[in-house]
Amino acid sequence: MTHIRLTEPIVRKLVAKGIDPKALDSRGKPRPRIYRDDKVRGLFIEVNPLSASYKVQSTLRKAGDRPMSIRKTLGRTTDYTLEQARRWADEVLGTVRRGDVPTTAGDGEPTLRTLYERYAAMRERQGKDATHTGNILLNSRTHLADWLDLKVGKITQPMVEERHTKIGGTRGPYAANHTIKQLRAVLNSYPATRKANPVEGIVWFKPPPVIAENGMPESKALRLDELPDWWQAIDGLANPVRRSLHQLALLSGMRYGHLVETRRAWVDLEARRITFPKLKRGRPFALPLSTPMVKIIAELMELQTGSPFLFWAESRSGHVEDWREDKVRTGHCIRHTFISIAAKTRIAQHHREMLVDHAVRGMHGHYTDLSLSFQELLAAQDEISELIVGFLADTSVASANWGGPVGVAAG
Repeated sequence: MTHIRLTEPIVRKLVAKGIDPKALDSRGKPRPRIYRDDKVRGLFIEVNPLSASYKVQSTLRKAGDRPMSIRKTLGRTTDYTLEQARRWADEVLGTVRRGDVPTTAGDGEPTLRTLYERYAAMRERQGKDATHTGNILLNSRTHLADWLDLKVGKITQPMVEERHTKIGGTRGPYAANHTIKQLRAVLNSYPATRKANPVEGIVWFKPPPVIAENGMPESKALRLDELPDWWQAIDGLANPVRRSLHQLALLSGMRYGHLVETRRAWVDLEARRITFPKLKRGRPFALPLSTPMVKIIAELMELQTGSPFLFWAESRSGHVEDWREDKVRTGHCIRHTFISIAAKTRIAQHHREMLVDHAVRGMHGHYTDLSLSFQELLAAQDEISELIVGFLADTSVASANWGGPVGVAAG
């Protein structure tokens, strides 16, 4: 037997080396090669003619008068990583040191489906955003459906790398990165897989830059000289609800996913705010409404629709679900634009972070009560809206009505 500090490359080299055909046992059969790990005493690799396996061996000295030899097969080297084998060997050896007979490695491990369900329940207990939790479960069913009934210990790094590549090729880099990063978080929530998470070491996709018509990479935010054309394109939308949605998105910097869920009951125009029960950070949020924002919402509220939603639509949810527009940039680009414009002001950074539901950095954020800062945030919102109006002031699109009454369909 040989003691050696094993690594993944060394394991592959030893397995490829195979057995010594001249070394035979008492029955005349080829004797396996055994390589003992110098890091976890008791763990070894047994290389046979057709396969190689991780195994662990120890002696149980509290089982009656005579010691009991404990020897367990952990799994093939092609199915598990060295770190997984070391972790399982530590568990077996720890059980032996306590004087107990260990069960087969992997017994009692949850399935990946169970781990996702536990993770979702944990997020709910922590008050995390339910929509984001639903997206995590949806991604698992969409991209990892054939893994959900596997024991978590069966999921290896090569499997994860292959699946990451596959998702990237079929659904794109964003879907691939999001799904596998969510898998990493789910596995980290289970102590037994946190030490040797098969997602660690994955090389993430870097999405290629979006190229604009001029051949240059497109900025995440609208340039200031693009704002008039963008506003004019939005002002020309035939649907007044969608028109108001995009205008309010620019003036508020709100995430579209939360904005479309706005209920009329949350709107208080007299107090100049919309109170969201919970946003992405899992806490209530009072959105301050500048004068232009109040005008947009007031005109939208005048329309009698019978819907509880401010941005209603004939959809399954009852509100706008797809906020994309043909040849007009919307979505997170508009949030980037708002934050970039706000950065041009002298508004305190922590107030700018509060306005867009970002975490305020350091202990300052831990102690800050948003409700006590509402008047300051309202003044900051007015200042940012005034700056946006200033960028549009020299154009015909920035009319006194901010694009005309929202209740009248544009041509």
